Amino acid sequence: MDKKRIIIIFLLITVILIVGILVYYFQKSNSGNGNIEQSKSEYQEINKDILPLYEKGMSIDVYNIVENFALTTIGEENGPGGAWVILKKEEGKWKEVAATEDEWPCDKLLKADISPSVLAVLLENKEGRFNPSKCTDYNGDGEEKDYEKLYQEK
Repeated sequence: MDKKRIIIIFLLITVILIVGILVYYFQKSNSGNGNIEQSKSEYQEINKDILPLYEKGMSIDVYNIVENFALTTIGEENGPGGAWVILKKEEGKWKEVAATEDEWPCDKLLKADISPSVLAVLLENKEGRFNPSKCTDYNGDGEEKDYEKLYQEK
């Protein structure tokens, strides 16, 4: 074989590996719990239950679904930003339990009974954006609190 064919074969194998890795991570990040079909079904339920509560032209992006909780963003279709929203499935319906653009409110997380371990999984891969072990006490001193400690004390 000449040098040119070896380089072409090497490049093709490299591209195939990269595409395979990207497909794997895309499926993993969109499935939340590893079950793509279940996530599609839950995504449809979330849209059905939540979108009617917002004005027309809004969209939902689902990032993770864990133990009847979902991390989503809700914002204008094709628009900038939006709010991060945690949903909880109760009595077969998805409901908004906490929303933020900056820091999660302690009282809402505690009221929704989101365990620290579930919160950590929900916020997985959002390092730098949210610290899953912290929340903000908006009803008290406005300071950042240790969520795990608050959860254990409730």
